Amino acid sequence: MKIRRGAPRPVLHLRHVDDENEVVCYDRYVYADTGIVCRLLGDAVEITRITGKEITFTFAHGKGKEVQLHPGESYQFVAEIPGLIADGSGWQQETLHVNWIPEEQTEGLTVGTMRKAIGIRLKKVDAPSKMWTSRFFGMPAFSEKDLEQVRSDGGMFLAQINLYEARRFDSADILPKGQYLYLFLHKNPEGYSDGSVIQSWGGAEQCIADFNEKAEIFPNATDVWEAEFFEAEGDYPGTKLMGVPNGWPSWESAPQLLLQFNAKDAPGVTGLPGDEGIGWMFFVGSMEKPEESCWFSKTM
Repeated sequence: MKIRRGAPRPVLHLRHVDDENEVVCYDRYVYADTGIVCRLLGDAVEITRITGKEITFTFAHGKGKEVQLHPGESYQFVAEIPGLIADGSGWQQETLHVNWIPEEQTEGLTVGTMRKAIGIRLKKVDAPSKMWTSRFFGMPAFSEKDLEQVRSDGGMFLAQINLYEARRFDSADILPKGQYLYLFLHKNPEGYSDGSVIQSWGGAEQCIADFNEKAEIFPNATDVWEAEFFEAEGDYPGTKLMGVPNGWPSWESAPQLLLQFNAKDAPGVTGLPGDEGIGWMFFVGSMEKPEESCWFSKTM
């Protein structure tokens, strides 16, 4: 993004409506940011570029389109699936109403972050309560189909994310569409900064208790921390999915966050540099391909 230093961040009014059921999915004011705004019938409305005078949107529905919005202007993104039955039943339509609020009209508004987050509470347990529970460290559970890929990855197990659990708090429908995400960290010659992700559509059938026995990245990486999800603001400072990376040098350049891990949420699990011990995993490719993610640790 090209926003001059000190310039106010553009404020958008977003209103997402399910027209078929006459339901307002959400209605809020947010600071504009690059990334996916929401999905309409599965197709992404995304902000690709922001300047002080123009915001560029792309919309993947149908033949796709690119839209430029300027201060004070409004636009409606509409996705429609026509009724396939003679009486018209089966019709679906969703609309995203976008309005760029002029700077002089933003005073007094409650403005949030565009990138909402899914907060994660961690609780240390002796063993996972169920095979399919989301967890950090310790014992991952895989399907037989995924085992070969997991073993060839060779990384330290960081997290197992049950996407069915997490999606309940994904109001913008941004998370990948698989059933599980498995996140791994790797040692490299320059430090512990490499990450990898496996997206799985299989069930969690087989638990590997000794997966992290030889892990060098985090002490106590064999302990199991079960995860509980909750809705959070994008700048929530703890462990989370999506949102904005806390402490990133500049909001203009922050890539799309997949996971932020805050070591303070798992006392005894250390290994990240700096007093705050925060690490990030970003989407560096397509949101639909989380396996193209990359890990960075935060140095204070």
